[in-house]
Amino acid sequence: MRLRLKGTSYWLDPTCPEQTGRPAKLSQVHFGWGLPLSGDADTLEQIGPGEPAPQVNVEDEVEFGPKPDSPARLTRQVEYYARAAMIRVTGSRTGAPPITRTTG
Repeated sequence: MRLRLKGTSYWLDPTCPEQTGRPAKLSQVHFGWGLPLSGDADTLEQIGPGEPAPQVNVEDEVEFGPKPDSPARLTRQVEYYARAAMIRVTGSRTGAPPITRTTG
C-alpha cells in the first residue's frame, strides 16, 4: 500500500504489524511494482529505482566422503541484504531461529 506524505511515497505492507514508527524510519523493501490504493489508480507503479535488490543469497557446499557410507558435510552461507527489522519479521513468521551472530 502506498502512503503519500508531504510529496514523498512510502510503501507499506499491511500484513506486517512490525512495520511501525515514523515514515522516514520505516524499512522500505523494494518489491518491484505495486498498485496504489486510490480512486484514480489504474496502472501499476514502480516501487524504487531499477530492479529489486536481492534480499538473501544462500550458498551450499556439500562434501562427500570417500565411500558411499561415509558421512557427508554440508556448509551453508547465508547473506541478508535487507534491513534487520525485515529479517527479524521473516524469521519470526517462518519459525527460523533468531540471528545471534554476524560474520564477515
